[in-house]
Amino acid sequence: MKSSSPETDVLLKISGPSAILSDDFVIKKINPAFASLLGLSNTSILHKSLFELSPFELEEKTFRKVTFPHQVTCSIKPHTKTGSSGASVILLIKLIQGDPNTLFLELVPLEIKPQSPPEPGKGFDLSFMENFNDLFFYETRFQNKSESYRVTDSVKKITGYSSKELGGFRGKLLQLIHEEDAAKTIKELNSLKVSGKQRFDTLNFRIRRKDGDIRWLREYILFLPDEDKTGYQTFSIVIDLTDLKKHEHEFIEERNQLIEKSEAKDRFINILSHDLRAPFTSILGFAEILLNESELGQNEKTEYLNYIYDASQNQLQFINYLLDWSRLRTGSLKIEPQRLKVLMIVYNCISALTGNAIRKNIDIQTDISENLYIQADERLISQVIMNLLNNAIKFSNENSVIEITASLFNPTQMEFTIKDQGVGISPEDQQKIFSIEKTYSREGTKGEKGSGFGLALVKEIIEKHGGEIWFYSEEGKGTEFHFTVPLPANSILVVHDEPGALDSINDLLRTSFPEFSIVTAENGFEAMGINIEENPNLIITKHDLPLMNGLQLIESLKKSDYELRTPVIILLDENDPAEIRKYQSAGVKSILIGEVKRDQLISAVSAELHK
Repeated sequence: MKSSSPETDVLLKISGPSAILSDDFVIKKINPAFASLLGLSNTSILHKSLFELSPFELEEKTFRKVTFPHQVTCSIKPHTKTGSSGASVILLIKLIQGDPNTLFLELVPLEIKPQSPPEPGKGFDLSFMENFNDLFFYETRFQNKSESYRVTDSVKKITGYSSKELGGFRGKLLQLIHEEDAAKTIKELNSLKVSGKQRFDTLNFRIRRKDGDIRWLREYILFLPDEDKTGYQTFSIVIDLTDLKKHEHEFIEERNQLIEKSEAKDRFINILSHDLRAPFTSILGFAEILLNESELGQNEKTEYLNYIYDASQNQLQFINYLLDWSRLRTGSLKIEPQRLKVLMIVYNCISALTGNAIRKNIDIQTDISENLYIQADERLISQVIMNLLNNAIKFSNENSVIEITASLFNPTQMEFTIKDQGVGISPEDQQKIFSIEKTYSREGTKGEKGSGFGLALVKEIIEKHGGEIWFYSEEGKGTEFHFTVPLPANSILVVHDEPGALDSINDLLRTSFPEFSIVTAENGFEAMGINIEENPNLIITKHDLPLMNGLQLIESLKKSDYELRTPVIILLDENDPAEIRKYQSAGVKSILIGEVKRDQLISAVSAELHK
């Protein structure tokens, strides 16, 4: 048998006297309460058969025939310092979930003489139970329509109610049972009473603690009717299973996720091996014809070479998509979000695909405001737009229109829409388009090929950015894809080394541009660090700064942003034409000279923010 797992260790920790057994009943691991109950040392118990331990009086031949889970009441004779004393014990044995070769044994000790049950409060000593935080003893006595009960003080640790408070409830412990479990639990208790026989049962239910918290409990209950059938007595050990239930749920969830991932991986590998192999059949076939048929005409050769070229291009695209998808899933491809102008990104993607659109006389229309920005990885978000736009062109008919729009989706996200008037997607295929397990590929309206993997990559990129993607489609009418991307945080970075002037500029900006947060730095080096973290909408910097002047700051910023897409306003103390030309050459459009005037600064900031 393999060594015990974390799950079995948890079981031992939260249970009463218990042990882990192999499937041939050899004891592999125990908790302290198990050894204490038997009055033996760990070494006297471990690696011995359950039937070899002298305290147990079990018939091995009969016991080995039982099926699990199984419970049996037997006698034990614990070894104590004062000699041996007889006791009854309930053995609860069950299989460990997911491991058919491991058994879990729990002992429920009871010192009861069924023929003459003790009166509540006059039974056996239960003081040892007060040391447990996760179980309590509960005893009830019903006779001649009167009821008495006893519960150990440890009940408060589990229910939040003292034994006295619990006794004031009409239904005692039943009063606390969760409403969804009450009917089932009461029915099981009534079945014990109706039987009129000595019976043992196990109940699982939830209770609502005094503080409102929900706890899972397991009650081991022994029902003892009086000989004259005029009353009965119950003895219960109640154990808090909440932590076990939590671990059990987490274990099952993790196990199911691993199974699902494993099955998905197997399906993906099968599909992938087919998709990687299939195109090479055509490529090799046409290549073989070109090599062996010397009398082929030039037109036929060109046609076959075009087949080989197109198939190779599609296969290369498929492999590139696959690599990017895999790197995103594993985290090896790092997303580097930056502040991007939406219109510029969309125009760049349209430009790259203009040739495809012209060949089908497709008009690509945009409705995007000039001052929209997103926070995204430029290469990856461009890949998303190009993939969706390329699909729109591929599945559109000649002389049709494709619309691209972008607008605010909510205060933190931008929504993009790419809508075509093409062939649409059938209902059965709509379930496949984002799946890696069911690659969806079909020819375009002019026979264009595709990898069938692009939309799975698109979905992965969008989700890695914290966005969502969805679509609407109707066969014969077209498709529109929607996706969301985060908006950048709006901020203005002010770099100035004079506290009075800095406060004055900050107050003016906060009043005039309340939708922007104002971030400050006292020198160029500090400003560079803030620029990386905040990626501000605008930088306002004084020319004469300690350690690094404004021009040197801009040159440093351009090392990571060559085009200097973040606008900069320079505050120059004097009208120095040479310095002004240097700033203009560096890409700065707004230079304020002399004392900063309120209206002048507001006008310059507004102009830069809305470019």
